[in-house]
Amino acid sequence: MKRLTRLLVFAVVLSLLCASLSACYGKDGKVTAGFNPNNLLRPPRLTGDQAGVQKALSDNISKKYTLKYPRSGDYRSAVVYQDLNGDGLDEVLAFYKLADESLIHIMMLQCEIDENGQESWSCVSDTPAPSSEMEFISFEDLDDDGRPEVITGWRSASPVENQIVVHSMQGNSLSQRFSEKYTEAQVVDLDDDGILELLLISLDSTTLTASANLYKLQKGSDGKSSFDLMGTTPMDGYVSSGSSNSPYASVAVGELRPGITAVFVDGYKSSTTSSASFTSSITEVLYWRQEDSQLVNLFFNTQTQTVEETYRPVQMVSSDINGDGWIEIPSVRELPGYEKKPEADKLWLTNWMHYNGYQDGSQGFDKEVALSCVMNKAEGYYFSFPDEWLGYVTAQNQPGDRTLTFYRWDSSSNPAQMGEPLLHIRVVQSAQWNASPPEGYFRVMSKGDIVLAAQITDAGLNDEELGLSENMVISSLSWFNS
Repeated sequence: MKRLTRLLVFAVVLSLLCASLSACYGKDGKVTAGFNPNNLLRPPRLTGDQAGVQKALSDNISKKYTLKYPRSGDYRSAVVYQDLNGDGLDEVLAFYKLADESLIHIMMLQCEIDENGQESWSCVSDTPAPSSEMEFISFEDLDDDGRPEVITGWRSASPVENQIVVHSMQGNSLSQRFSEKYTEAQVVDLDDDGILELLLISLDSTTLTASANLYKLQKGSDGKSSFDLMGTTPMDGYVSSGSSNSPYASVAVGELRPGITAVFVDGYKSSTTSSASFTSSITEVLYWRQEDSQLVNLFFNTQTQTVEETYRPVQMVSSDINGDGWIEIPSVRELPGYEKKPEADKLWLTNWMHYNGYQDGSQGFDKEVALSCVMNKAEGYYFSFPDEWLGYVTAQNQPGDRTLTFYRWDSSSNPAQMGEPLLHIRVVQSAQWNASPPEGYFRVMSKGDIVLAAQITDAGLNDEELGLSENMVISSLSWFNS
């Protein structure tokens, strides 16, 4: 049998089957035609084993149905192939919804090969899922037996109370091993024993509390395996997206320091001042402290029950911004001249900080600046800001002509003010650049159909203290995640 190439997954998710498995439906099923924005598709006519799968679906569903697709993750198909029992042959999980029902159904099919080598697919089980919206499906070996568990997640009415379910293959059916509510989830080996754990982040928006819980699927003295809670740690419960989306912008895995794996969780915080409202961000870092076998939230302040160290009044997530292999956490300060402006109108100098997890005595956290830059998030690039410019150079963004301009900051005048322009950085369409590049600009780099160009003014060239040159500008400009 031809095997479909399978992606190595990580996306954690959605609960598959909520009750014990039921019998299959009868024959004479039909497929609803057409396409709509909710991803309700008529399955295409397939060939080979895929055609056999489609025939098995139609033979075993007695009503009109529409296929349902995971909203995110590495598996986005409504029909997923995976070897669940380790016999070398793929099982199939198909997700669909009947026309007169709201819940998704999950059908499992197995392939049989007769004495002539002919393949046929038969329905092993069909059961309603706990929701009408599927978030993710993931396959991860959580008990180190060489066979993947099925991890599924389902969306609920509240964005902070989704449901995750884990199943294992036992015989010819799936057995539910675990079910729990969650806001965000991650599969990760935090304790560095070579076996993956399940990390669930749960937010209670009523009590404004949050926690991270680490579960491991392991065998007990009776030889049976079950999920045990390894550790738990409090998180900042004051995160909020202010919308129907998750309050967490990003969940990423990286090293805190050599040999210590950590999960970097970026959350939104809604802030209000007398002049405006804006959305700010924090980063929480979760890791397993080997010395006392504890799950730890590096920045959590037990006195305030919040995270203050990584607070920034902008929407910005942690990232390996400079490609050095470490995840850096952004910290911002106003450029000169923006101190009294509303938060939403400020232009920032962003310091990307690398924390190693140690605390430096009474001095706080051990950290270093990996990169200082001015970011143009709308255009997708940043300009590395030299230390020599601190306090002497500011900038102004002109979105209308897609230009970022740097100026000398004249602190000797009263009041202090912008001096002469030093450097212009402009985004230009490739066609425009090829036809008629802006006068005085030189090309720095390109991406897709845009060119990033720069112009050093006479004032910039004559200001020897700033060290402006074409080579300096070219080496200072980068695309995000390039």
